[in-house]
Amino acid sequence: MAKISFSGTDELMATLQKANMFDDEMQQELLYAAGDIIVEELQKMVKASGVQTEAYASSVKYRKTIKQDNNGDPYITFTAVGKNEHGTRRATVLFVLNYGRHEQYGKIEGTYFWTKGVRNAKKRVDAELDKILTQKLKERGLL
Repeated sequence: MAKISFSGTDELMATLQKANMFDDEMQQELLYAAGDIIVEELQKMVKASGVQTEAYASSVKYRKTIKQDNNGDPYITFTAVGKNEHGTRRATVLFVLNYGRHEQYGKIEGTYFWTKGVRNAKKRVDAELDKILTQKLKERGLL
């Protein structure tokens, strides 16, 4: 639904890449640590969205499949899994509630709870990734 990128850890990542220590295991550890924090924040914001979406919060998850974008940068995806009692995908319902819907289809004003959740998670993720990267550099004698 929303993209998130992190820039506070660029120098540490560059150091690991120069030392040829940024392997698949470390990539997975970093992405999963970020994923856990982002899911927690998204679930909190879904519950607090002001719309009756509390039951949807537990369906917010991330896929533990690491993909690569066109530049070769790794990423994971976040979504709400499953369907509601009417057979509509939960991800679709949350998307509409987040961004809103045009009058032509029955006006719904977007509350941007998903977007705010991603924004809230960014600081926590930066701090956690910085902590993990610093620890890895110390373990490998680079700091």
